[in-house]
Amino acid sequence: MRLGLFGVGFVGVVSLACGGALGGLGDGAPLYGSGTYTGGMTEVEVRAGGDTEAKTVLGVPTSCVGFIAPEQPDYTFTVASPGSLLNIGACSDQDTALVIRTPSGSTECIDDSEGTNPVYTENASAIGEYAVWVATYSSGGSASAKLRITDSNDSVCTRIAFDGEPSVPPIALAGGFAPQSVPVQAGGTSSAGGIRNARGNCTGYVDEATPTARISFTGASGPLNIAACSSSDTTLIVRGPDGTTLCDDDSEGSNPVVRIPAAGAGDYTVLVGAYSSGERPSASLKVSSASGTLCTPAVVK
Repeated sequence: MRLGLFGVGFVGVVSLACGGALGGLGDGAPLYGSGTYTGGMTEVEVRAGGDTEAKTVLGVPTSCVGFIAPEQPDYTFTVASPGSLLNIGACSDQDTALVIRTPSGSTECIDDSEGTNPVYTENASAIGEYAVWVATYSSGGSASAKLRITDSNDSVCTRIAFDGEPSVPPIALAGGFAPQSVPVQAGGTSSAGGIRNARGNCTGYVDEATPTARISFTGASGPLNIAACSSSDTTLIVRGPDGTTLCDDDSEGSNPVVRIPAAGAGDYTVLVGAYSSGERPSASLKVSSASGTLCTPAVVK
């Protein structure tokens, strides 16, 4: 949940001044260093927590959650030129929260964006310095966390290995190919909810380290239709050669289908998920260039 300074669930942008420090947050030397962010992934190991409740520092009773050491941020970084996307996440096996001072002087409070991991997102990063505090839920508590800064659309804390070795042999297809059906095992324990696509975030649970399949498509541009057919509720994620991610759930009953009308040549990485964590149902990965249903048999009249 992203928390603003006017209450839970309200995105607030507020500038507070107090003796040269914004809202009581200090300007001391960052505990775990500083840097300049120019894109890609930056990862910093930090120890989250402190003795001071964030909401008392900022002076708004219902604002930020967790405990920090307000005098010194955990990390600061400078953005020299504006970018299209900026994600700041604190990834830990314990429950953490974020307090961020942005270049504009606003304070942002974030909690539970990806499970119990907080992720702050700007669709266009600002020029200037960001100061980051990683909070724990108990006073004096300490949690190991990875502070990740990235401009990727992928989830920040769940790192799905799209470039990993798939669980089934490569599927090579040329234009006008015959329909293919490959038995696969769906599901996993990693949420796909942090994977973004044009329609929002993906659904289901997948294997973080092992993609289900990789389709090598050659020849002229043409239709590429991919489905995961199962008696269980499955989901589908397809990443194309240009980095575009497509997701689907329940296009044919509980079976997902991704349709690409004009697929270009290249590799398409496929992840077949299950709707619930830990489920590993059997499924048939079906690929076709023809229109019509892929999982549901056509009714003959």
